[in-house]
Amino acid sequence: MGRNSAFDHAGNVAIALVAGAVGYIFSQRAVFLLVPVFAVLAGIAVLSIPAEAIDYNRARDLEPEPGAAESQSGVAGYGILFKSRPLVIFGLCVMLFHLANAALLPLVGQKLAAAYPKEATAMMSACIVAAQAVMLPIALLVGRTDDGWGRKPLFLVGFAILPIRAVLYTLHSLRQ
Repeated sequence: MGRNSAFDHAGNVAIALVAGAVGYIFSQRAVFLLVPVFAVLAGIAVLSIPAEAIDYNRARDLEPEPGAAESQSGVAGYGILFKSRPLVIFGLCVMLFHLANAALLPLVGQKLAAAYPKEATAMMSACIVAAQAVMLPIALLVGRTDDGWGRKPLFLVGFAILPIRAVLYTLHSLRQ
């Protein structure tokens, strides 16, 4: 999981660099022309996965894990997710985290774009590259340590960093 996440962040860095370069060299509007290009590339990547590589029963948790006594009788619906109180609480925390996190990067990019209007796309791209470049080694670290430390402390650290970032951004904004 950590390695997959690291590749995801590396891809985000590459896409942000390409978008920043296109926006800087051509125009901010030209960045939107990259959307169909990246959509086609994503489609090619998905279609290149051989059908034999997908275990549909395992993906639906239909086969028992090694050593399990009995298998499940069928595919569980989404309603099963709401029967686990810890899972519901975790889901709400993740939702709130993403709602808060999603606002911070555009706010920083907006401030930079206001200060440097001609390089607005490059500034936003730089914000994305910085965020993803930090997350890439973190993803590898989490992938290596989650079995030893457990997931709870790692999530707590991640959840704690967001309010610290938000306070630092607010204090920086108030100074200006």
